[in-house]
Amino acid sequence: MNPTTAAPVGGVIPQGYNIVLEMYQAPKQIGSLYVPEEKHTRETMATQLGKVIAMGPDCFWNVDASKPYRRGTARCKVGDTVLIRSYTGTRYLHEEKEYRIIADDVVEAIVHDPASIRRAE
Repeated sequence: MNPTTAAPVGGVIPQGYNIVLEMYQAPKQIGSLYVPEEKHTRETMATQLGKVIAMGPDCFWNVDASKPYRRGTARCKVGDTVLIRSYTGTRYLHEEKEYRIIADDVVEAIVHDPASIRRAE
């Protein structure tokens, strides 16, 4: 296994240049106020933060060239929290957690303090 990969989640092993993210859940309560279920669901679907769980073997490589070369240094690694665009990727649920499969070039930034970030409305 490539050193950038991890154990598959729910039998899902990313292929090629794909990355599996465990998406952060929107809070169900803010202070003493409970967030309505519809708003919570909408915010969870639109979340932009995810933790890198696994990476395909070709992440950050140019596989179209006759000899592979780096497209650039890896922008993230397993365990990093990353920022992506809302609604990006293929969504799936496993044990009530949302995961997404995204392409390696979709990663916008690495986030060092996820608790300080929230989606702009």
